[in-house]
Amino acid sequence: MRRRTFLSALPVGVLAANTAQAQQPAPTTAPPAPARPADPYAGVAIGDRISGPRFMGRSTVWGANGAAATAHPAASLIGIDTLRRGGSAIDAAIAINAALGFLEPTANGIGGDAYCMLWDPKQKKVVGLNGSGASPRGLSLETARSKAIDGYLPRYGAVTVNVPGAVDAWWSAHQRYGKLPWRDVLLPVAELCEQGAPVPQVIAYYLERNMAAFDRGQIPIEENDNRKRIWAAGGATPKVGELFANRYLAKTLRMIAEGGRDAFYDGPLADQMEAYFKRIGGWMTRADLSAHHTEWVEPIQTNYRGVDVFGLGPNT
Repeated sequence: MRRRTFLSALPVGVLAANTAQAQQPAPTTAPPAPARPADPYAGVAIGDRISGPRFMGRSTVWGANGAAATAHPAASLIGIDTLRRGGSAIDAAIAINAALGFLEPTANGIGGDAYCMLWDPKQKKVVGLNGSGASPRGLSLETARSKAIDGYLPRYGAVTVNVPGAVDAWWSAHQRYGKLPWRDVLLPVAELCEQGAPVPQVIAYYLERNMAAFDRGQIPIEENDNRKRIWAAGGATPKVGELFANRYLAKTLRMIAEGGRDAFYDGPLADQMEAYFKRIGGWMTRADLSAHHTEWVEPIQTNYRGVDVFGLGPNT
């Protein structure tokens, strides 16, 4: 009651004060406005969020049954489609990783390694997967040192190549946590490679820059025919927005989808890789590929301010 009385009386007091001020002569100049604090986001475009820094234009995305976040929309769609077809999170992750090897070849590919940490609901703990390959057994330490530049291995060429571990990592993870048949995980990615996808700006930039560096000899590799056949079939790399397809990768993925990891490590693809390295004077053989197997590892764990933090140990 007192609060209501006070609020109802407040305008009367304000009116009285205004009346008294009105009887005095108005100042000739208005007082200077107080200085505003510097805007840390001056010049930054306003996004669509109602909170947080202005540059944060993306709103939080919620998924009722699952979600996929990648660097490329088509890869995210591959993951979502895998989940919709009844796939597990691991199925989706494998499909995404394979798709990014096509969509973002400057950073991904089946010739690389793969690492993973995940929560195992049956074991009720975090488990780790180390999908990295060893150096070829025919490459001695002495030979590697003889190729060093200023005490470091070169960044390019056959001496830098280890056994690619990604495909066996996919296979090992799928054997333990997959729900869809193996072929149903990879065949949609092979179809994407055949159909093609528009090339993003960043990929077009790096393809053009790297191919030019190869041509100038700044990136020394033993053979250039393959990269020209795939990435510059018409004499130039694909431009921004151009539809690009990779039928070679599609064929490889189909072989892996039908033949499993053995098609890559102990089959016709292994024979092709051995023949390639023999031709260019490299060291990797089919025996190196056949002997490779992924390791399930115990992650390193610590507690930071009440939060359990996990990470994969060496060699990551």
